[in-house]
Amino acid sequence: MFLGTVAMLYISYVYYNPHVNTAYLKTKYAVMHNRMWYLALYTHILSSVVCVSCGFVQFITSVRQSYPKVHRILGIIYWIAVLLFAAPSGFILGVFANGGAGAKLSFISTSICWFIFTYLAIRAIYAKQITTHQQHMIRSYALTLSAVSLRFFALILPFIIHLSAKQSYTLIAWLSWIPNLFIAEIIIRVDKKL
Repeated sequence: MFLGTVAMLYISYVYYNPHVNTAYLKTKYAVMHNRMWYLALYTHILSSVVCVSCGFVQFITSVRQSYPKVHRILGIIYWIAVLLFAAPSGFILGVFANGGAGAKLSFISTSICWFIFTYLAIRAIYAKQITTHQQHMIRSYALTLSAVSLRFFALILPFIIHLSAKQSYTLIAWLSWIPNLFIAEIIIRVDKKL
């Protein structure tokens, strides 16, 4: 999680550097004039960095136990960032995603699931259902880390399988979050047994 957080900070910095034109932005010339897309892109980048950073700290047991106010404040920042900014802007970016209908469906699904699990976690904590809250937060953060997973699979997939650019991007779109949720469910089930 720590390495993912550092990687996301670096990756996000690149988008704010006016001297760098990323490979992703080069593929988006057709929609760069669309103000909604442009606003969604930078909203998503900034809010996602907040989510990755705040979420990482939430999983440090000593912080959670010794500094409950810090846990609560970072939790509120996290859910505001997800529900009001990151998930909605991710949905918009999903509508305009590269890779065709399969990739679009994947990114839109990620945004919807991210919103739902975060909302359910908030609802659970206000109902004082701590275990349910923790389980939904594990799922929510697994989806937060889909940004890290996407870059990981984009890096290694070309060495494993040869696909067209569209097929590869669609597969990467699904690999960025489905394995994360699978791992989250394993963590939840192992935790139940302890």
